Amino acid sequence: MKMQAQEYFRANSLEFSSIFRRFHPGPYWILKHQGAFRLNASQLKQEERLKTLMAISTIADNRALQHAYATYAHDAAAMHPAAAALQNDVTLVGKATAQLAREMIPYHLRSYALLNVTQKSTYAELAATSWSNRKKEH
Repeated sequence: MKMQAQEYFRANSLEFSSIFRRFHPGPYWILKHQGAFRLNASQLKQEERLKTLMAISTIADNRALQHAYATYAHDAAAMHPAAAALQNDVTLVGKATAQLAREMIPYHLRSYALLNVTQKSTYAELAATSWSNRKKEH
């Protein structure tokens, strides 16, 4: 179930991972590379908390988007769909998609802000390597 939710997020979050996260890593990425960052106990605790809160928010937003899509699919399948209902459905899908991507931004910015100057330099090096490796894969 978790894998499906992650895939759904990647497909419906305005390419958050490749656009925003490229410059603002967020708690998952920072914790994944915690050894390179040499996070102290306080940083680890705060990053874990941000990761948990972000996951809870993302799961809720993911469900809201799936519900909006389901409503749209139902209304669109009607024999004589009402234009106003479909337009409302599309608006709700758009808002839910934007909310899903939007929800992540403060967690990523707070997560990055926890790093000290040396750790931010380490991030720049890791991100440059990670991004160039991704580009080579595609």
